[in-house]
This record gives sequence, structure tokens and C-alpha cells, in this order.
Amino acid sequence: MAISAFNHPLNLIVHQVGPAVASGCPVIVKPATDTALSCFKFVELLREAGLPDEYAQAG
Repeated sequence: MAISAFNHPLNLIVHQVGPAVASGCPVIVKPATDTALSCFKFVELLREAGLPDEYAQAG
């Protein structure tokens, strides 16, 4: 499990989610309501690349 602060930029989210996905671990990205929407786009890109929906969720 990886927990990021609400103000972490996309770069830090990628550094936590990338290795988890590469090792086969599912992830849930839960940004704060006042955070940029870039993490949602990142999860969308993972899905476009072929990652199953249940392995990366944004909520």
C-alpha cells in the first residue's frame, strides 16, 4: 500500500503506483477534493495501456 499526501504532485504518485503495478499489486488512488485531476488522467492512461480496471482505481 502507498499513501501520498494531498499535495503530492503527479510525479510522486507515478513513483508509488508504477512499481506497485509492475509487481502485480492493485492500487487505489484517492486524491483530496482540492487536488489536481492529473492522477485521474494517469489511471486512465494505465487503463488505455491495457491494465485491467480492477488493478488501478481512482476514487
